[in-house]
Amino acid sequence: MCGEQLARAGHTVNIFDEHLAWEKPCGGGLTHKAVECFPFLLDNPYPKKLVSSIELISSNEQSVMLDMSHPIVIYSRTVLNGMLLNRAAEAGCRVQRSHVMSVDTSEAKPRYCVDGEWRSADFLVLAAGARNRLLPETRPLERDELEMTQGYFVPETCDAITVKFLPHFEGYIWSFPRRNSIVTFCRRRENEHFPSAPCWARIGR
Repeated sequence: MCGEQLARAGHTVNIFDEHLAWEKPCGGGLTHKAVECFPFLLDNPYPKKLVSSIELISSNEQSVMLDMSHPIVIYSRTVLNGMLLNRAAEAGCRVQRSHVMSVDTSEAKPRYCVDGEWRSADFLVLAAGARNRLLPETRPLERDELEMTQGYFVPETCDAITVKFLPHFEGYIWSFPRRNSIVTFCRRRENEHFPSAPCWARIGR
């Protein structure tokens, strides 16, 4: 969206992404605040799921259902990423499937290396994960600063997000429904030993 807005304001924008529109379990959920700022995230023909309730389950199996006054809009990542990239291209952005390997901010204009070639720009906007090595004067997070997440697509549907806490486990299981499936995760601290098989065995309970 940043590139799209800059292009519509008359700037020349290049977007580099090594994956472009691709699928993965996490992400794809948009809150009411996001939809309020960018109404097109709801008002469009792309397939989506609107979820208006969340079930919280404690480690002793007590539960409560929370009804939200505004729904969460859930897309698959392929659909959401593709929609945003299409809008950027339509606004005039040059979208290229490439991996930015390095960034240099020591000169008057920032430089970046893509496809083995160093280029300069007036501004760089970096969007990367917690382990990226591109941001100047920062370091990737260490293993003990991270959480481990295991996720699966379940070929079923439901109408509520579920968050479940487990006894003797520093983490939780959560699932959220997409249009044609449920995406379920088990999250724990990176250095906590908890085999995946017992974790998934508890999901169905």
